[in-house]
Amino acid sequence: MHEQYEALFTPFKIGDVEIKNRIVMCPMGGTSLFGWFELTGCHFDREAAKLFLERANNNVGLIIPGIAPLRDTFWGKWLWQNPKMFEELKVFMDEIHKTGAKLFIQLTAGMGRSWAITELVGPLHKNKFTRAIIKPILDTSHELACPSPQPARWAPDIECPEMTVHQIHEIIEAFAKTAKLCKEAGVDGVEVHAVHEGYLLDQFAIEFFNKRTDDYGGSFENRYRFAAEVVKAIKEACGEDYPVSLRYSVESKMKGFCEGAMPGEDYVEVVKGVLRFYKNKEVDITEEAYVEDFPFCFNNGSFNVEIVKYTNSLKKINNLVLDNLIDCDKIVGKICLRTRKSGDYIMVQGGQCKQSLKSYFINEKIPCEMRDSIPLLAEGNHILWIIGYRTSEANYVRSDTKRI
Repeated sequence: MHEQYEALFTPFKIGDVEIKNRIVMCPMGGTSLFGWFELTGCHFDREAAKLFLERANNNVGLIIPGIAPLRDTFWGKWLWQNPKMFEELKVFMDEIHKTGAKLFIQLTAGMGRSWAITELVGPLHKNKFTRAIIKPILDTSHELACPSPQPARWAPDIECPEMTVHQIHEIIEAFAKTAKLCKEAGVDGVEVHAVHEGYLLDQFAIEFFNKRTDDYGGSFENRYRFAAEVVKAIKEACGEDYPVSLRYSVESKMKGFCEGAMPGEDYVEVVKGVLRFYKNKEVDITEEAYVEDFPFCFNNGSFNVEIVKYTNSLKKINNLVLDNLIDCDKIVGKICLRTRKSGDYIMVQGGQCKQSLKSYFINEKIPCEMRDSIPLLAEGNHILWIIGYRTSEANYVRSDTKRI
């Protein structure tokens, strides 16, 4: 094996869970362990299980199946209401662990405005009488519920209803109950799915979609409150040491409602997602900050995320360096998330030389109007991570890294 690939076969930790190598099978559509949009409802999917066991036997370190909606589309049954499914999951997890692999279950609150309402179902939803008739089988109002009233993504002539606070709390409780059953079945951690600029939790986070005036809308903290309370509830149910990954997109690439940008296109982004936060406000990155102030995943000082959490997180493997990940053992001071300040710098040339942040922005031709809104992970004036761009070479992950 060429030495540049050796780092892939070194262990790393997510919280207290050690992954035997840095090979991660990421979630993909059609690979949920609990079925997907099936008339029979949620169940343990043996075909998907066979796929994952095969990958585990071929030395994948961490496996994350495709998203599992907390509530069945048909018949409205919650995952936690199917104990037989988790009994079968436990048997499967015993087999996974025999290979040395670990497995996280990815859970989603739902699709909201992005729920794919079909041409057949659309007319049934529009009519109050037929909507009530089909509700025990298919509750279209529940599936379409989102932060604020707005057109459905796939049927703009249908208005999605605003989700009630009771529904929000019901989903939070379902996350906790489902995660606890996963833990009891031997699952090594859970991932809260909050990506794709249109799935429910992401809709709450994005001001473009969230026009609420209660505790779940308006300010940055309020828009992320739903996801933060999900993580808190899971931690309370499963214990502080149980790994919980909260997956957000750093950017939306959206130009407008139902308008996405193409690669290389010059456009104005109307949705900032994670990149949009209070200008010039520092947010401490601590275990509490993770669940209350800013939705990045930290656990006792180390990232509580899979290795390829963000788009292009793993840009290259070169000289045993993994870009956009940080060696946490090299952090000695307090870290915070903020925008730029005078005197900020990054370390370059193998961590031996300083480069001013201003110089980096100029060299990378980052527009002046963007520079004050780019989030920075900072240790004093040392910028550990220019989020969406690069990390400091002083904190690069190498083959001997223990925590990221």
